[in-house]
Amino acid sequence: MDFPELKLFKLEKELLKKEEKENNEIADKYNINEVKITGSDKILNRIYPGIKVKQRSYTINDYIIIKHNDKYYVVMRIRTVKNGNIFYKPLVFDLNMLETIRGDNLTWSLANRYPALKGKHPFLHNFIKNHKPKKEDKGYFSYDHLNRIVLDNRLCNLEYKSQSLQNKNQKIRKIGSKKLAKIPEPYRSYYINNRPRYIYWYYEKTHGHRIAVNSVCGIKEKRFSSKHHEKIPELMKKAENYLLEESKKLNLNISQISSEFSSEINKIKNDYYQICLKASKFFDLNIN
Repeated sequence: MDFPELKLFKLEKELLKKEEKENNEIADKYNINEVKITGSDKILNRIYPGIKVKQRSYTINDYIIIKHNDKYYVVMRIRTVKNGNIFYKPLVFDLNMLETIRGDNLTWSLANRYPALKGKHPFLHNFIKNHKPKKEDKGYFSYDHLNRIVLDNRLCNLEYKSQSLQNKNQKIRKIGSKKLAKIPEPYRSYYINNRPRYIYWYYEKTHGHRIAVNSVCGIKEKRFSSKHHEKIPELMKKAENYLLEESKKLNLNISQISSEFSSEINKIKNDYYQICLKASKFFDLNIN
């Protein structure tokens, strides 16, 4: 006669054995063109299982090592669920950071789009650098993603910057269709057809219609307001003149004031996508 504790132990052992078998099958399925990495116990193009979840048939934070431009990078999958659908986001970092990031079975998840340590929430880019930013400090410094891809945590993509400098490295703001509906015609069509990428519109109850210039490349953000929608073309013209005057003072060209990447950062961005595409041949990834 079996004791209840023994039955529970046997059941758990069977589940772990089943899970291990499934994980090995997954790994074997993708073991294509395996190459031993010199000076490491790791193998190129092989799926390494992540943390096992009890009584589940999947693992989390599994990863693969990819070679790109004679360097080795880790592509780790972060499991995320949206509208009931499961997606695997590609987290990329340098091979020499693998042991630090995996640690003692550390689990990474997405918190406000950023990879963060589950339960404690330090962001990965600061964790890699062992940095603890203090928000209470005026103009506090932390690490910024040069190509604006928060899942690209290679050392070449991280730079120590003040918050004000990080704010200048932001995407051009987009206006949703619901907000645009607040602009009556024909001024809505005028705004859509004539708006430069670095100028945007929004509405406030106090100030009414506002046309604002993005804070880019050292140009300070400035707002032009009116409670009358027929003034929108005039506000846009004022915003454009302000931008042109400020750009002349700072000797900026059109590509700079429209917040385009430099050739160096473009290369970092393209390399990230190339690494992800190579990894996607071996396991499922949602790269977009």
